[in-house]
Parts: sequence; structure tokens; C-alpha cells
Amino acid sequence: MRAHALFGLTLATSLFAACGGESAPPPQNPPPTTSASVAPAASSAAPTTEATPAPPGDQAYTLLTTATGCWLGGLWGDAEGETGAAERRAGNERRCGRAIHLMLGIEDPAKIPALRALDPALTDELLAKVLELAKADRLDAAHTDGLKKLGVAVSIAARESVLAHRAAAKIREDIDKLKTDKEKQSARDKDASKLSADDAAAAGPLKAGAGLEALFKLDVGDYTKDAHAIGVLLALGRVRVSRDIPKHMKVYAVSPAYQTVFGVQPPAVPDTANAPLKPGTWLGFLVDVAKAAGHPVPETAKTPKERESHAWAGMLNGFADKLKADQGLIKSPELGEVVNHAVALLEVRAEKAAEGAEKKAEQKEEKKGEKKEPKKP
Repeated sequence: MRAHALFGLTLATSLFAACGGESAPPPQNPPPTTSASVAPAASSAAPTTEATPAPPGDQAYTLLTTATGCWLGGLWGDAEGETGAAERRAGNERRCGRAIHLMLGIEDPAKIPALRALDPALTDELLAKVLELAKADRLDAAHTDGLKKLGVAVSIAARESVLAHRAAAKIREDIDKLKTDKEKQSARDKDASKLSADDAAAAGPLKAGAGLEALFKLDVGDYTKDAHAIGVLLALGRVRVSRDIPKHMKVYAVSPAYQTVFGVQPPAVPDTANAPLKPGTWLGFLVDVAKAAGHPVPETAKTPKERESHAWAGMLNGFADKLKADQGLIKSPELGEVVNHAVALLEVRAEKAAEGAEKKAEQKEEKKGEKKEPKKP
């Protein structure tokens, strides 16, 4: 394996917080549907400044890995230690800019928004450049077909993620327009009926997961473990998408991830996106996922809050286990470092969730003891 320049990564305890964590803002312009072709497209923006070309050797996969870092956005940035929306945006801008530079050999900031949004013309141009570099490299040439399949699969799955993020952001925006905090909390937890018809219709992209499943199951020889790890990271992104949206829509958002990664079928929910969710459905789903992930909720957890915290911990540990299976087998050192840090952070968050559940149980027992204690005269 040839060496790549490693990112200086630091632990950031903000990754995958119990409510799904904060993600980088979605692109401003909705990405249109991509073609699966890799035909080069004409460049639309003039380059700005000259830069030294990328070093020879493994340039094809370096370009594809760098573009993947751009598309993963906040997930990649979290593992690099970026905190706060502004720092995540700046980091993603840097990664996307590097991908543009590797593709064109020059700096062209005007193309960054299109790459981040997975504009099909620019995505096809990038994939065509990956194939061009692979064919010109005596070591990469034998992997040209695998690189092509991987690039197309990653771009399609990443586009699904972008569209899901945009849909969830629109729903959260609509909730924030409700007049009172009580109405907002009700819309998130119990009843989405106050959401507009437009937002209900926008929930459609939350359900999409064919691209994620295809990437997760992709067999591309030396790059198979990389494809699997990227699929797990994108699945984690779908968990983050579910932050602060109605529980009914949470099921839509996480179902592609939980079904693909853990094989858990989603519960039956109404087709109408702004309908209320039957009580207990969301918790039951999480409990099933934790069990399938190999970390079932302990029988000692009795209350819904305890069970939910333990289920969340089990789910996070399950994702960590999936990434651990890829550690040491990933071709890209950059991606390998991101996976290593993601595993560590997932385990930290899982431990905190489990500790929270135990604390709730202790508080419950303390309250029971206080009630039994006779009042002093």
C-alpha cells in the first residue's frame, strides 16, 4: 500500500451525540439527480490561481477519497476534531477545494459548491478524471473497474444523504416557526399534524436508501472494506438526520441505515408523513436495533427513559463494531484514520448513554426510598 498524507486528527467528543449530533449545513442549492455515467463534462468556471500538481502514485484513489471526504461533510470533519458549525463549514470547504485541485491541477473555488452538492456534471467530470488517472498509473490500472464502480456507488449514496439532510432541515425549519415551545416539542415528539403539506411531501427523501444499501454490499476487490466503511459512515449520517424531527419521520430517516447495517425491518407507520406515531413505536424500534447490533437492552432497565438510553448505547456500540471489522483493512490511510476516530468517539458516546441510563435508575430508586420514608412530626 502506498502512503498518503495523513490528516492531523484529534478526538472530539461532539461526534454522534445522543440526539444524533450536529451536522454541517446542507448545500444551498438542491442537487439534481445524477447520471451513473462517467463521461467528462465541460468546465463552466474559469480557474483562479495556479498550484503545484499532485504527486505521482495512487492519484486516482487519492482523488476519490478526498472527494468522499467532501461529500461526507460534517461526519468527516467530526473525526478530524472540527467543532461548531463555522469550523465544520471551513473544514469541508478545504476538503472540497483539495478535491477540485486534485481533479484540475489548479485552484477553482467557484466549483466547490457544485462538488459539495454532487452536481451531476461535475461529479461525472470527477469520476472521469479518476479513471484517467487510474489508467495512467501502472499500479492503479488493474483496479480501474473497481474504482469506477466505487466512485459511482459512493456518489449515489452520498446524494441520497444530501437530499435526506435537506428534507430534515426543511422540516426543522417549519417546526421552528411554530409559535410556542410547547407546540414545537409536541411536533417533534407526538404530533406532526401542524406541519405544512409541503413539509410532509418533503419527507420523501428521508425514506430513500437503495444507494446506501448498494454501497454497503459492494464488492470491489481491494476497495471493498473502504466501500463498507464509507457505507457505515453514511448510515451514521442518516441517524444524525433524524435529530429534532417528529418521531414518525425519524422512522423514515433511520430505517435505511438500520435495515442496511443491522438487518432490522422498520415498524409499520402511517403513509401520511404528518400523522402522529403510535406511542411506543419509536422505542420498540430502537430496542430491536440494539438487540440486532449485539448489545441488547438489559432486563434491569424498566422505564422508557432507561430503555431508550440503553438502546441508544447499544446502537452506537453496534456501529462501532461494524467499523472495527474494517480497521486495518482499509486501503486509504485518510479514511482509516477517520474510521479509527469514529470508533473511539462512538464508544465514548455509548458509554455516556449507558451511564445516563444507570443514573436515571438510581434517581428512580432514590425517589422510591423518599416516598417510603415516614414524614417527621
